[in-house]
Amino acid sequence: PGIYPVLPGHRAPRGEPATTRLLNAGRMSDAAPVPTSAVLMSAWTQIATKCSSQNKTFMACKASDADPAACLRQGDEVSGCVLSVLKDLNSKCKNEFNAYAKCMDYYSNDFESCRTEQKNFESSCSL
Repeated sequence: PGIYPVLPGHRAPRGEPATTRLLNAGRMSDAAPVPTSAVLMSAWTQIATKCSSQNKTFMACKASDADPAACLRQGDEVSGCVLSVLKDLNSKCKNEFNAYAKCMDYYSNDFESCRTEQKNFESSCSL
């Protein structure tokens, strides 16, 4: 059982919602930071590059079917890809990534206020 209930009549893939698996994976392992807005904003270029095909597939599904349940598998693939990118960043350049994410958190995701941390992160960590 996950944190979020499954709505009656809806069956979540693999037994629980993707959000729950993502959050549980973040708690169970130190390999990935919790995907807060600051963490996701800090990693956006890597996520956009590495998860492009999963995002395109998900968006095509959403455009072709108004039923949210129709695209759960594709959404799950996007979530898995994002978690994989965060794990890679955390293992390859943890200090620079954390410094950038902390700055983004402190300055409410204002890129301009964190250019030094962004430069250090981007110069030391390419996936």
